[in-house]
Amino acid sequence: MARVRHTVRTKLPTAVSLVVLVVATWFEWYWVWGVLYLYWGVQSLGAGEAFLVQTVRRDGNPVLFWSVSAMWLILAVLVIVTDLFPGVDAWLGGTGG
Repeated sequence: MARVRHTVRTKLPTAVSLVVLVVATWFEWYWVWGVLYLYWGVQSLGAGEAFLVQTVRRDGNPVLFWSVSAMWLILAVLVIVTDLFPGVDAWLGGTGG
C-alpha cells in the first residue's frame, strides 16, 4: 500500500481574517467586508469557479458563475462606497445615516 504524505499548510491567513472581520464588525467598519467581497470576486474570475452555497464552475454553468461573480463585485463596491462615503447612501436611496 502506498504511503500518503500529508503536507501541513498554515491556516494563519484564515485565522487572522476571522479576527479582523470580528473586530471590523464590532467597530462597524463594513468596508472591510467589502474588501473580502472584492477578493472573492477577483478570486472567482481568476480561478474560473465561484462559491456561494456550492462551487459553480465557469465551464459547467456560465450564467450562474457570472451571476455569482458579479454579485461579489457589485456587493464589494456598494459596501465599500456606502461605508466610506456615507452621503452616497442617500443618493442610492438609503437613509443617509
